[in-house]
Amino acid sequence: MKILRLITILLISINSYSQSINFRQVILKSELILVGNQFTQDTLFLNDYSKELFIAIKKVGKVLKGKPTSNILKVKKTIFDDNLKGKHIYIEDTKEIDKKYFDIFFIAEDNLIAYVVLDDDEYKRLKKQVKTLSKIETNIALKERYNKTLKWFLENNLVPDKDFVTFYKQQNIIVDKIQYSEKQYEESLKKFEKGFENLQPIVEQKYPDRVKKYYLNKMKKIIGKHHKEYNDYYQFGKAFNSINKSEEEAISILRYSLTTHEYDEYDKERIMEYLLKLVIEQ
Repeated sequence: MKILRLITILLISINSYSQSINFRQVILKSELILVGNQFTQDTLFLNDYSKELFIAIKKVGKVLKGKPTSNILKVKKTIFDDNLKGKHIYIEDTKEIDKKYFDIFFIAEDNLIAYVVLDDDEYKRLKKQVKTLSKIETNIALKERYNKTLKWFLENNLVPDKDFVTFYKQQNIIVDKIQYSEKQYEESLKKFEKGFENLQPIVEQKYPDRVKKYYLNKMKKIIGKHHKEYNDYYQFGKAFNSINKSEEEAISILRYSLTTHEYDEYDKERIMEYLLKLVIEQ
């Protein structure tokens, strides 16, 4: 069953290849991260032309970071700073209706800076990220903090974000680009080939042929399926984009057509075969 969820989610500038949300910035800036089991949105009118929005968390569940002052919390629904912008977006999922979900609240100075809904696997990943980030001391030498944080990114299957890279360039710790060790490249390749495609920016620096082979195999596998659903066409187009070097508009239109109702399955099959042949020959 399709479930349409309205989610207030933190949009952080991360690499476009990323398949998972990088919560590093918001985790570090949050004083309190918790599961809210019961909550409502309230409005307080300050006068006849302005108001404040609040989230009333009526039952605090698991606390991932910090110590709440009460089992009942009321926090302002505001933006933490100019770099953290909250937006409402619709996310359409095709998940089982009986699957367990968690409402996660990120709070700093009594302000709600982010709110997300995660399934059980996503929630477990977030708990790990919060726990491991807390072990990186803030009062250690910058070089050591850089090395530990870089290790944290890779252990959590994430690519270092732009702010991280820019800061350490300013500190002259990164020169031109991040220098990964052979072991880090090898471990990233193993994870990439297991499906962590967001690691492509790291892996393709050293193993461009392996990256291309991975996506070609993925495209061939999708073409070989007898019955294809929307997600198959979407994943095919995504794989194609990851290795396509052509900037021709006609090619983009063909790829886009795979996820529209303009063509039937037969025509889409021919389009996929053409796109596959194109990237093989590039």
